[in-house]
Order: sequence, then structure tokens, then C-alpha cells
Amino acid sequence: MNKLFGTVFISIFFLIAFTSAQSLQIDDFSIKVNGEAEMISVKKDGKVTVHGNQIGVLDANGTLKNLDGKTLATIDKTGKVTANGKLLGIVDKNGKYDNGSGMEIEWTKDGKFNLFETKFLTVSPNKKEFYQTAAFLIVLNSFGSEVKTADPTALSIDK
Repeated sequence: MNKLFGTVFISIFFLIAFTSAQSLQIDDFSIKVNGEAEMISVKKDGKVTVHGNQIGVLDANGTLKNLDGKTLATIDKTGKVTANGKLLGIVDKNGKYDNGSGMEIEWTKDGKFNLFETKFLTVSPNKKEFYQTAAFLIVLNSFGSEVKTADPTALSIDK
């Protein structure tokens, strides 16, 4: 009987562990355009600011909520990025973005995320463990027009 109980307990533990939500790196870092102008900042408590406007809070489970607590977007354990029910693509654990149509963007060895021909983004401090969290926020900022803030232009890379 104890052997059966132990087997069931271990099975449930692994089931919960492998079906749990994403675990993002949340710490103090910023995302800069062309290595200079700060576009997005994240604080250790998960507060996310875009172009100086706080838009919400990101938790380690991969949920970005606005200031009223409404979910703006999520990234699940497989890396699927969703905003208002719309799949925006997949961001893997290394921060590589795949929009599902063959377009993939990933971090270069020198820490650049080449989003457009004339614009690249960097993380400061440049730590690989921030790449997935940063790419998630970059995807929302660049491709997630469904993600609204009090200031709809607050999510524009061109500001």
C-alpha cells in the first residue's frame, strides 16, 4: 500500500511540475533601441515600463497584467505568446522568436536582437538569462497591437 501511495504521489508531483506555467527571469534590466534609448524596463518586482509609462506587472509564470490586474498577454511553458487570445508566435528559452511563417529572430552572440534592418535591440545588463523575458516583451511591443495601455502609443518602438 505504501509503495502504491508513493508511486501515485511521485506521479502527481511530476505531472504538476511538467504542466506548470512558464518560469521567466524577472529582475532589473532594460531593453534599448540601437544600444542607446531605453524602450522597455523591468524591475525586480515585475513592474514593466514602456517609453517611461508603467504598463503593468510581469510575473515569473509568464503573465503580463495591466495596472488594473487584467491579463494583457501570456507566454506558456512551450513559449507560445498570446495576447487577447491571439497567438503572436513562440519565444523559446534562448529568446529566439518564431512567428510561425518562417520568420525567426534571435539574439546574436554580441547580444543584439535585430528586429528591423535599421534597428536592433539590446538588453542591459547583457545576460542571456534575460533573453526570453526580453524577447517576450519585444514581441508584445512590436507585434501585439492587441495589447493596449492607457496611452496606445506607449507600445511603439518608434517613439
